[in-house]
Amino acid sequence: MTCIIYIIDLMSSFKLYDYGILKRLGFKIKIVNAQSSIKLLSKGFIKGFLGDLFYAWYATSPGLVAVILGKIYRKPSIINVAGFEVCRQEDIKYGLRIINPEKVKYVRYALRNATKVIAVSQHVAEMVNEVEPNSNIEIIYNSVDTSKFSPLQTLNKEKLLISIGFLSKENIVKKGFHTLLNAMPIILKYDADVKLVIIGEKGEGYSILFEIVRRLKIENNVIFTGFVDEDVLISFLRRGMIYVHPAGHESFGISIAEAMSCGLPVITTRRGAIPEVVGDAGLYVPFNDESSLAEAILTLLNNGELRKELSIKARERAVKMFDVSIRAKKLKELIDRVMT
Repeated sequence: MTCIIYIIDLMSSFKLYDYGILKRLGFKIKIVNAQSSIKLLSKGFIKGFLGDLFYAWYATSPGLVAVILGKIYRKPSIINVAGFEVCRQEDIKYGLRIINPEKVKYVRYALRNATKVIAVSQHVAEMVNEVEPNSNIEIIYNSVDTSKFSPLQTLNKEKLLISIGFLSKENIVKKGFHTLLNAMPIILKYDADVKLVIIGEKGEGYSILFEIVRRLKIENNVIFTGFVDEDVLISFLRRGMIYVHPAGHESFGISIAEAMSCGLPVITTRRGAIPEVVGDAGLYVPFNDESSLAEAILTLLNNGELRKELSIKARERAVKMFDVSIRAKKLKELIDRVMT
């Protein structure tokens, strides 16, 4: 049985998806923390990393560890590039190339020396090529369990706008939460029954967002759920009428794909990889434009036929392009190739 050393920093939804995929494919998995690995390697301890393949998420410290261990043991290494480590989004000050450019040389080394680099979108692949043109890159989209994230046709939809994201200070702008909140008073002038549900762990940005809500006097129409488990998340997505994601950048956008899988039409921007994910299953607005966002939301709220059309397209696109079985098949094929 092939043993995969799975190198990560912090666990997240897409890393958990991959862990489940690799387990179901029959691989033996050993999870290793990247930072702990660096400390052990610096002291010369390498015996705890015996495996057949080193598999990492992010071309920062996890990818660097995977490549170094691969060279030590003469085993293949695979790095998944999530986007941040190669991104450069100037207007929202996002990406390692802006925030910490001196670390890009380590990313470049990891990308150049990995046996295989997986980009989660064409957009990310293009950014990888900007950083390191000599990487051995392949595009495999992130995935969603579309059997779990599925619509309930008999459920009566509520006038709920859903948006998802960790409430960090950075995400206030990156996820477009500030624009969405500022659009709410415009929407409520025409329909006072609309509610906005923002789902995500309450980080340092929560108090700032709540102050915007208080200042706009929309407390009765905005709900911050905090972190919720998967069942509760799916329940909200099934109840919701529209998924709103006016982001300044996404390298893929797993929450968008999850919402689409539940049959929600999407209102979003054309930034980063978002158009790759949404396709024709949503409406697009300019980034940081609350008036255009409010207009698009009101258009969908008042047009049931358009909502139905986009809902069908969203579900079909999610199943066709992002179902977990598709990523599983492509990962299995890739791993078989690098192991031969």
